[in-house]
Amino acid sequence: MQRFAFALRALRQEAGGIPYRDMAPKAGFSAAMLSRAASGQKLPSLALALAYVRACGGDEREWERRWQAAAVEQDAQPPALHGDDAPAPYRGLARYDVGDAELFFGREALTGHLMARAVEHRLMVVVGPSGSGKSSLLRAGLIPRLRGLEGRARPAAVRILTPGAFPARTHAKVCVPAADEGDTWLVVDQFEELFTLCHDARERAAFLELLLTATDPDSRLRVVLGVRADFYAHCLAHPDLATALRESSLPVGPMSGAELRAAIVKPAQAEGLIVERALTARLITEVEGEPGSLPLLSHALLETWRRRRGRTLTVEAYEQSGGIRGAIAQTAEDLYTRMSPARAAHARRVLLRLIAPGDGTQDTRRPVDRAELAFTDSDGVARVLADLAASRLITLDDDTVDLAHEALITAWPRLREWIEEERERLRTQRRLTEAARIWNESDRDPGTLYRGTRLAAAEELLADPAQLTGLERSFVTAGRLAHTREHRRRRRLLAALAAVLVLALVAGAVAWQQNRVNSRQHQEAQARRIAAVATGMRASDPVTAMRLSVVAWNLAETTETRAALLGAAAQKEQGAFRIPRPGSAEPGHYLTRSGRELISVDSRRIRVRDLATGRPTHTYRGIGEQEPMEEGRVSGDGRTLALNAEDGVRLWDVRAGRTIGTLPDVAPLTWDFSPSGRLLATDDGTRGDVEAVMEGSGGTAVEGPEQAVPDGVTQVWDVRSRRMLLRLTDPGGKAPLLSMAISPDDSRLAVCRERRRPEIWDIRAQRRLTVKINATCGEGQAAFTPDSRRLVLSTDSGIRLWDLASGRRLAGIKTPGAEALQVSADGDFVAAATDDEIRLWRFSTPGAPVFRYPLANERPSQLALDTANRSLRYVNGGGTVVRTLSLGQATAKGWRQQPLGASRLSPDGRTVAAVREHGRILALDLVDVRSGRTRGPGFGRPCPKRSADCQDRIAFSADSRRAAHVRLREGPTSTDSPPAQITVANTRTGRVHARVNVPAEDLSWVTFSADSRTLILSRTSMHHSLEFWDIRTRKRLKTLSRFYSDSRFTARGDGRQLISEGGDVVELPSGRVKRQVLAPDELAALAFSSDGTHLAVGDVMGGVTLWDGDARKQLGVLPGLYPTRKGGPHETLSALAFSADGRLLAVAGDAGTLHIWDVASSQLLGTSLRTPGDTITSLAFSPDSHTLYATGRHVRLQQHDIDPASLIAQVCRRAGSGLSRADWATHLPGIAYRDTC
Repeated sequence: MQRFAFALRALRQEAGGIPYRDMAPKAGFSAAMLSRAASGQKLPSLALALAYVRACGGDEREWERRWQAAAVEQDAQPPALHGDDAPAPYRGLARYDVGDAELFFGREALTGHLMARAVEHRLMVVVGPSGSGKSSLLRAGLIPRLRGLEGRARPAAVRILTPGAFPARTHAKVCVPAADEGDTWLVVDQFEELFTLCHDARERAAFLELLLTATDPDSRLRVVLGVRADFYAHCLAHPDLATALRESSLPVGPMSGAELRAAIVKPAQAEGLIVERALTARLITEVEGEPGSLPLLSHALLETWRRRRGRTLTVEAYEQSGGIRGAIAQTAEDLYTRMSPARAAHARRVLLRLIAPGDGTQDTRRPVDRAELAFTDSDGVARVLADLAASRLITLDDDTVDLAHEALITAWPRLREWIEEERERLRTQRRLTEAARIWNESDRDPGTLYRGTRLAAAEELLADPAQLTGLERSFVTAGRLAHTREHRRRRRLLAALAAVLVLALVAGAVAWQQNRVNSRQHQEAQARRIAAVATGMRASDPVTAMRLSVVAWNLAETTETRAALLGAAAQKEQGAFRIPRPGSAEPGHYLTRSGRELISVDSRRIRVRDLATGRPTHTYRGIGEQEPMEEGRVSGDGRTLALNAEDGVRLWDVRAGRTIGTLPDVAPLTWDFSPSGRLLATDDGTRGDVEAVMEGSGGTAVEGPEQAVPDGVTQVWDVRSRRMLLRLTDPGGKAPLLSMAISPDDSRLAVCRERRRPEIWDIRAQRRLTVKINATCGEGQAAFTPDSRRLVLSTDSGIRLWDLASGRRLAGIKTPGAEALQVSADGDFVAAATDDEIRLWRFSTPGAPVFRYPLANERPSQLALDTANRSLRYVNGGGTVVRTLSLGQATAKGWRQQPLGASRLSPDGRTVAAVREHGRILALDLVDVRSGRTRGPGFGRPCPKRSADCQDRIAFSADSRRAAHVRLREGPTSTDSPPAQITVANTRTGRVHARVNVPAEDLSWVTFSADSRTLILSRTSMHHSLEFWDIRTRKRLKTLSRFYSDSRFTARGDGRQLISEGGDVVELPSGRVKRQVLAPDELAALAFSSDGTHLAVGDVMGGVTLWDGDARKQLGVLPGLYPTRKGGPHETLSALAFSADGRLLAVAGDAGTLHIWDVASSQLLGTSLRTPGDTITSLAFSPDSHTLYATGRHVRLQQHDIDPASLIAQVCRRAGSGLSRADWATHLPGIAYRDTC
């Protein structure tokens, strides 16, 4: 019966703990009857049991079989044995104590190990989970062994204790060694009570100090602690205790099968009993490997012993007891259900008093004095205590009451439910009990009484006096009386002071308000000044500029400081390293190929600096002053230095600090190492034809007639062997060398001569390759890609990429005058310096640079591209500063080589509608921006890939709840063309809401009305009209003629106005159309603010004109997207979006520029955000205006955090730290320092 009831309660818990009142309608029985069915008082009827199972979603056939088995078992169950005075061989939930050593089996090996470790260490700890047998091991295992020692090892005394609530005061005398010869052993059981019951930190520290005296060899004290595993971390939180326990811990794990067999069989044998083999095997199977199961095993064996047949413990008796999992619950439930309602209520109060609710840990038991259980009905409480002790659920020890074991907490579902129901009340009651005790011990000092919220919580407990002891009730009552007296006294005092305070406050408020205004104005002025200083020093000191920007925002949140903060987050300048000047000769400074290190060379030393930190990493021997040095070169790996000396080019091993050889009779004007550093190419600046030197021949084989030695020579040398691999001359003097480059694999040399096509030479074979590159060398450079298969060439018309195998041009970049070419390590990017900018392009999309940085009155002398770290470094023309630029998202990995399908963001920024590939199938998906999950199965049929005459048009309603898609055909369409289908979907679910078929003739655009119930279509060519279609009925409502725009249009939020990019302004519902000049150039984009009070009009030149919502009053003009040289190309504006609150305006262009403007002040906030340089097709702010989203042609979705808190975190990460105190004193001398990062 009990096992069946336990199984019913387990089924309810597995179903989610359904309340009985929710089960009643499904079962057809009342909640009270369902509760009694699972109480275990009696076996419920079959109908009631099956109704209970049905309400919990169980298998009724299976449970009908279980009920039948329980009924048969109940009928056949013999009565339990009563009045048996024979000693029990098992202790149930109680621990094995010192006197139970003869019945303590299974832990012999662990006891021996513990004994050896305890003798070796003066202080040690036994650690194990609850129910692992720690207390029994210490009491019935260790202590008898200690008392059995003889000779010098015999202890002077063996004392056992538990900490309790006041361990230092209670056990101070016990911690003093005995006077007899030998060590005194302290066995501290339940050591976790130091953390669960003792709430005084000083009391806890004093007790620990007493125990730690055992670590002194002369203390004559030894300590063995027993602590629950989940409180071991609390022990380690005390440094001295953690040090003492570092190598003296003994874990207590689950018993092995052999140990369990001994623990089961041998106690029975000691009392002349027999355990069935089948029962032993079953118990081992159910318990082995289960941590904390020993109390459950012991209790199940005790209950089986009580139901034994003669001298045999049988499987049948074990099953009648409820088994391992149900024995404790059955014992407790049997006792509880036999009690009267009054005694059952006492039992609940008593048991909950014995629980310490966990705070991040498991619930634990709590020993209490009998005085704490002095409720109003003392006789009834005494009878309940006797019943609980007789059932071995609690232990009574003099004046102390305790749970027999913590296993009762987890094994009895009813007790667990009580704890969960009253967990917060139990915590409040524990604090009240402790406060009442302190109050009583301090002679009921009024200063220790509860006040405020603590008193209010205690008064809630007083509402049920039966829950409190007499002392607790007196404490709460005294607190309430003291509160009443104090409240009256305070009212009289406040009345007396009120008049005086009113006069003082009136005068003070005026002065305070004036001072507050002045202080705020001063702080705002300082913040604006610091913001301006930060903006002005971004190029000269980028890191300090970032730190000052954060300081400015922290001082005052103004438009100027937000602009500075956004500018700091988006600034391209990452660092400016000022090259130190030595006191001696002028050194040479060289960037390594990656740009991560700077090598400074002078006569005394060669220094290598890490440019990320600015600190020297290596110092090597200098080149000396024995030879005058005019100029030098460093290999890309920084290991070899080439010096232009009087006797030729001297090669210097940087790390070894010595000369490794000289290239004789070489005086180059143009020279450089190969990317690998193994070859060196030189040219003396004269002209020549071709002459090849056979490697190792030592002579020259001249092609053509014998003639004089040429004035100039181009050579390629092997650095390691100092052998000349290739020699080119030009005796005719017609084509001076412009540039040359060696391929990364050291196999090819590219030579560019004036007014000639590039020449590609095979260095090892000493022959010119036949590849023909259809280009004329310009004043720029030549460079190979990392795979050595392609050549990058700077010509008069721009940068070109050539395939060396076929001679085919792969890419063309229009940027004349490009210098200092640098190809990225992956070969996807090329960087170059022009007259006024440093630019970075993708070869796959060469139409526009993905990164631009304006140069102010300086020209880079060296350029290093490091796409792995997203950085670009260069040395200024004067050789005094190395500048580091952050490439941001320009080299992002999410770039798609082929243009993506159409995509558009919803106005609230939560959804993006995008054409995506699913295998070979194209689909128009609605995608959740935050999670990336697709909503619904997709809607609409997008245009085929690479379709020239089909375009996808996507529109969202103003509230972002609906999306519409239609395929439009380019060019004229006839009246007999198939209809165009407009698909309308719900953006929250992704489901198609409607499909509206409309005539396809001259259809050019579609959008929603303000209420999202109507589709508005525009037709061009011969029609020039607007059509309004009802989405629900799929019928045309009306047509407006004289609408001459053939471009996109947008509707104001209130639905009373439409504006097209062609300049048509339509008043609704009248349909009156007027033409208006909204911008100085052709319109490119339109956007209304969400409240309809502002209209932003963008033109193709990148400018934005702000109007009021009626398009009648011009409010301001915002300049173009990117500053260009006079006569240079402008970036076309491609997208606009207002923030949800209408305070910000985002402006984007087709070259990836993305600006944020403050609408009220028409002020640009910072600089362009860090984007991958992709054409931005749509923009949207998040509803809280903290995030800006953008879609593009090659990057599906960009996300920019513009919340000031996020920006501060970004800037602090980039800057490394906040403004130092020294810099603060320099820039803000009159303001107290504050930490800003």
